[in-house]
Amino acid sequence: MADGHLLSKAFEDNYIDVSQPESNINEQVKNVILHLKRTKFDKTINAALELLKNPEITEEEMEEVLDYIKALNLRKKEIADELGNSVSWI
Repeated sequence: MADGHLLSKAFEDNYIDVSQPESNINEQVKNVILHLKRTKFDKTINAALELLKNPEITEEEMEEVLDYIKALNLRKKEIADELGNSVSWI
């Protein structure tokens, strides 16, 4: 009669698994927190990239910002590995 149930956009965007109620709630909570951390890393990386657009940035500051971005991307990769997802590098 019905085509099934659709998940909300928020559930779809954040990969929240609601299909198996018997799933371990601790694992689900951990996964949601990891997704939130990865989203925060993306926002921080974008803010750091904006700093690189400043024409007054010195070469030393630019290197520091690039090292920071690299470290954040490595952490995002660790989170993706833990979640079993892929991650794009900015």
